[in-house]
Amino acid sequence: MREKGASIQQLLLALALLAGVCWNLAHAAELQAVRVTAGPTGTRAELKLDGPVRYKLIPLSGPERLVVDLPGVDAARGLALPAAAGLIRGVRSGHPVPGTTRIVFDLGDRVAALQPRLEQGADGTRLVVEWPGDGPAAPTAPVTPSAPASVSSAPPQVAQARTGGDPLAILTAGAGRPAGGPSAATVA
Repeated sequence: MREKGASIQQLLLALALLAGVCWNLAHAAELQAVRVTAGPTGTRAELKLDGPVRYKLIPLSGPERLVVDLPGVDAARGLALPAAAGLIRGVRSGHPVPGTTRIVFDLGDRVAALQPRLEQGADGTRLVVEWPGDGPAAPTAPVTPSAPASVSSAPPQVAQARTGGDPLAILTAGAGRPAGGPSAATVA
């Protein structure tokens, strides 16, 4: 009698676990698209989802990468990953553990991502990750130093004597700015 009761309990437990797994699979969020754009203000990655999700970001070095883990999210069938753009050299996907989708952004340089955010739209939720300032540099005007070339090429002791002993004037004169003018060191 006891054996029969134990096997019924085991069967009920197995059915409950199976029902839980089926429920999770039927109600799992879906990653519908991944998009990458680059512009003069930086690089932007958007992960289009069918609803709000939990996520975890993992920055990695050597080579530089940003991993986005999405527990409880399945990738849509035939999900196309975008080509490289801006700071992003490649995009890969996988499943580190069952039930978790992982997106890996291979980065061309060590740049910290801004705080990611979930944006709600008419077509669903987007997880947005942005990296600032990696767009094409603005053209710069030719530098015309106002100090004599000998000031910037002279040893520090001679340069200090010619600029009144002000070490900041040496830095600004050497950078092609007028001696004593504004510099990154003096402007807060």
